[in-house]
Amino acid sequence: MKLFLAGALFLAAPLSAQSAHVAKGQHVALLVPLSALRFKDSKYHGSVSFRGDSLTVDDSSSRHTRSPLIPVPFSVKDVSTDKSTGRVIVHLGGGGEVSDVLIDVNVLDTARAFHRLFDAGENAQLASDRDLDSAAAWLSGDHSPSGVKHGHALIAVGIARSPWDTLVESWRGTRYLWVMAPEPKYTYNNNQTNEAERNAGTINEVAFPLIKKLGAAVTDSIPGAGFAVVIVVKHKDMAGRYSWLNSTAEDRLTIYVPADLAAKFSRADITAQDVVDGSIVMFKGNRIKVDLTK
Repeated sequence: MKLFLAGALFLAAPLSAQSAHVAKGQHVALLVPLSALRFKDSKYHGSVSFRGDSLTVDDSSSRHTRSPLIPVPFSVKDVSTDKSTGRVIVHLGGGGEVSDVLIDVNVLDTARAFHRLFDAGENAQLASDRDLDSAAAWLSGDHSPSGVKHGHALIAVGIARSPWDTLVESWRGTRYLWVMAPEPKYTYNNNQTNEAERNAGTINEVAFPLIKKLGAAVTDSIPGAGFAVVIVVKHKDMAGRYSWLNSTAEDRLTIYVPADLAAKFSRADITAQDVVDGSIVMFKGNRIKVDLTK
């Protein structure tokens, strides 16, 4: 799988030089994709550690950790130290529609960690327009700013940016723009629904409105391109006397939708089932079929 921008579990270097000092009131750009963090209590959380000289987040190879094309700008709300754990907690906010972010680092690692986690906020703002154009040109294969395909791709990239990272990659000969679907409002009861039913229900709830919106943006003008739509499936064991103590579990499912298929769906030329049947649906590392009647 060829990535458009360098990205891996281990983030070896920042996009540009940045002071290792981070303080309350500063403006910074986050160099770690939000997709690499855990989403809990309406905030993103990430625990940073090192393996040798390589930085990793939450020590989990299962998380999507491609580098963001456009780092998200934040303001530093607070920097504090938990004396019981010896970890420094950086609280970020003000990232537009993005929720607050809490990142904790061992106090002994702050100098080298901050250098790799954060860039100056103004650098992200200055690079934004240029990188949006670069993403649109890559996605569409059209490097002319006035080109039809370029213009349509630029709209799609704009949709994908909010509220997630802008991430792109090439897979199986198709250029994909990664898009995070809105968080579902519904949490499924494990004792009443199985995995297939939860997947189908969440896709219906949050994926299809987004796919329709993306399809309307690109029409049929971007062959060889598509959207990797990531959705979170929320579920909980609600049986038993102490069910209220059980925490909500979250599974991630990714639908690789060809752009022309999304366009047909936006025009009501095909059904929702046609969309998933014509796409690649990945769940827990495996390709699956989805029956929307479940």
